[in-house]
Amino acid sequence: MSVCTRKDGTVFVQWSENGKKKRKYFGKGLGAEVKARAYNDIVTSHAPRHTSSPIFKDLVNEYLKAKSPAMPAASAENIWYKMSGVILPILGGIETMGMDHGTFDKYVANRAVSVKMTTIHRELSDVRAILNWSVKRKLISNSPMTGYEMPRRDDETILPLAHEEIETIIEHSADHLRRAMLLSYFCGLRPGAVELLSIRYSQVNWSVMSITIISAKKGGLQRREVPIHPALPIREWYEADGENNGGYVITWKGKPIKSLKTAFASAKRRAGVGGRKIPLYSLRHAFVTALLHQGVDLRTVADISGHDVGTMLKHYAHSMDAARKDAIHKLPSLHPWVQENEENGSSENVKK
Repeated sequence: MSVCTRKDGTVFVQWSENGKKKRKYFGKGLGAEVKARAYNDIVTSHAPRHTSSPIFKDLVNEYLKAKSPAMPAASAENIWYKMSGVILPILGGIETMGMDHGTFDKYVANRAVSVKMTTIHRELSDVRAILNWSVKRKLISNSPMTGYEMPRRDDETILPLAHEEIETIIEHSADHLRRAMLLSYFCGLRPGAVELLSIRYSQVNWSVMSITIISAKKGGLQRREVPIHPALPIREWYEADGENNGGYVITWKGKPIKSLKTAFASAKRRAGVGGRKIPLYSLRHAFVTALLHQGVDLRTVADISGHDVGTMLKHYAHSMDAARKDAIHKLPSLHPWVQENEENGSSENVKK
């Protein structure tokens, strides 16, 4: 018996019986190949032996084929870039069921030479997601990462940019980066292709002066209305651009752009701002932190920024001191003389 594939991609098992060739067809694609190989293994031998399985690259292709239609284009592109450029050169050719924990230990050792453990953790999280999906689709019987202890993350705490630093970087920025920074700061946008870089003038409601944001899939609201701050010159930009550039607010040489990393790094260097990790995302961090410091309630900040409330509590609890103080100060006094004492700035002479 043998597993074969026709020119049109149809997978079949072929064998001879009583001098005649027979075939059993299983359809097209990786799923058909898996079923054909399993059928071939079972029929050709009653003794237990290693069952062949797809190589990891095939599972990645099937995963992206199934998931990409429901993903933002930028997210699918990001996953494929990470897979083709980093993960597949190391793991792509390995037969999946031949993988074990040692395979992933070697991957960690290989990558640790050039990147941080946090990056490796993210990469292996993608690998694990694909393997788990493949189990659900019955492309493989079990995930070789089950029970694997992921490398410990070494995230660096990112402090929000100070107001003066933001102004200095904007001063040294090209026009497209300046627009991006102002939008990110005044609207709390995630600085990627889904939110910030995809903004068009058609998303602006000029009658109430707000912007409709299609949120990245991070667990918060799918879309949100963000009021336009008086200091955001979006009307001036619109009058200057008109309907050019496909209506995109942020463009470079008349075309929408995919990344601001190079422009932001250059602006920081010209501004002399550095000494710590400062990604463009820190502008969104500054936006949320500033609102919380002003005592804006958690739910409102979460709605505007597109955060999940649980995520807000996890990452911004340190920024809520103003809200806590405001809450305490709103408590009414129990006795008239307490208020009188407060006005005197002392509590030592409270009447008893």
